[in-house]
Amino acid sequence: MRPEDYLVELKNALDEYRFRDVRSLTDKIDPTEFQDKQIKIALRMIRGKRLFAELERAARRFAL
Repeated sequence: MRPEDYLVELKNALDEYRFRDVRSLTDKIDPTEFQDKQIKIALRMIRGKRLFAELERAARRFAL
């Protein structure tokens, strides 16, 4: 999944309270394709909904 598509899908999932979809979306990404700005946006969106377990999981994935 491209970074742009991930950010759009992530925003939609969070806006629609489909919190279970956040993990499956994050599993579909290739973290090496993301720029720092895109990573910050994604993590900020997840943190905004207080999904701290998913935030930690996504942060670990991006750290690879």
